[in-house]
Amino acid sequence: MSKNSIDIPKGFSPSEPVGDPAAQPNHQKSEQASIEAPTDTNAETSEPPAESSDFPPIPLPPIGSHPSKDACVKSVQQFGMQNGFAVASANQYLVQGQQQFVYQCDKAGKYRPHQKPKKAQDVDEEEEETNKTDEPNDAEGTAPTPGPNAAHNDETKQWDLEIRNPNHNHPPSTHPGAHIIHRRFTESQGETISTLTSAGVPPLKIKNTMMKGDFTWALDQLRLALSPHVPQVILTDKEQALMNAIEFIFPTA
Repeated sequence: MSKNSIDIPKGFSPSEPVGDPAAQPNHQKSEQASIEAPTDTNAETSEPPAESSDFPPIPLPPIGSHPSKDACVKSVQQFGMQNGFAVASANQYLVQGQQQFVYQCDKAGKYRPHQKPKKAQDVDEEEEETNKTDEPNDAEGTAPTPGPNAAHNDETKQWDLEIRNPNHNHPPSTHPGAHIIHRRFTESQGETISTLTSAGVPPLKIKNTMMKGDFTWALDQLRLALSPHVPQVILTDKEQALMNAIEFIFPTA
């Protein structure tokens, strides 16, 4: 060890003098520099990164005016069915005498069970199944709440759609069936079921009638995609409605 070197023992504290006192201030400066430098580096690297998502963004429904609230909401639901989302009713209120309905993404908010668990340990042992993501996301039409909102305009007598929060907390759904709202019967399907029920048609035949329409449409789209080629053999699970639709769309198969 040379004369000018300083031996720093283990457990050294900058407040304790070590070695030559004259060299102590310089040593403290270098020690502070060695401590502060990483802090500055971390401060630079700890800046929040630019926002990025692991999934493609969900487009916004077209904003416009509609003759009724139902037409306004229907336009959003139809757009959502094609773009991987759905909306559900969140709130309604009056603003200066104008009625406004607030809607939000059906995956927004916290899950609220219909029944309270009997014991606290039951919740720990078995998790509740839900599609909620515990994140806020709504849509509304002219209301001070985030999300889509349908508001009645007294001047135009129309219902205006406005989007307050364009962000979603989930990726686009790969199939409309991922949303309960999109699994409901349409208005025309409901009328068909009501008519067949009133006529005394058994539920099984009603089901086959409804499925036949879906199979016919799906097979017709397949026919257009394969054109001019026609399948020679089609394998089924002996679903009668499907077999009837195949016979209608592909009579030579």
